[in-house]
Amino acid sequence: MGSAMGSKEMHKTRWAVLIVAICLIVTAAAVAYAAGKRRATAPVLDTLMARRFVLVDDRGKVRAALLVVDGNPALALQDDQGRTRAILQLRSPKSNPTLVLDDKAGKTRAMLTLHDDDQPGVAFFDASGSVTWKTP
Repeated sequence: MGSAMGSKEMHKTRWAVLIVAICLIVTAAAVAYAAGKRRATAPVLDTLMARRFVLVDDRGKVRAALLVVDGNPALALQDDQGRTRAILQLRSPKSNPTLVLDDKAGKTRAMLTLHDDDQPGVAFFDASGSVTWKTP
C-alpha cells in the first residue's frame, strides 16, 4: 500500500512539474511577443536634428562622423586605430564637393574635387604634402 501511495504522489508531482513548465513557456512566449510588438510599433521620426552624428563599432570606437565643419557638411571615416582616413565634404566658399584620402600618418595623399566652374580636379600628394600629379 505504501508503494501505491508513492506512485500516486509521483504521478501528481510529474503533472505539477509539467503544468509549471507549460506556464513558464506560455509566459516566456507572451513576454517575447510583447517585446517584439513594442519594437515593431516604435515611432519613426520624420526629422532628427543634431550638429553631429557619431557612428561607433561594437567596441565603442568612433568609426565615422557626420558633422558640420566651418559651416559646411562633412562625413569623416576613421580606421580601427581612430585615424581619420577619408573625408567627403562641401568646401567653402562655394560649397565645392571634395573627397580627401589620408594615409595612416594623417597626411593627405589624394583629393578629388569639383572646382568653381564644375570641372573635376584630381591631385596626388607625397608623404611631405607636395603635389606629385594633378589635373586642372
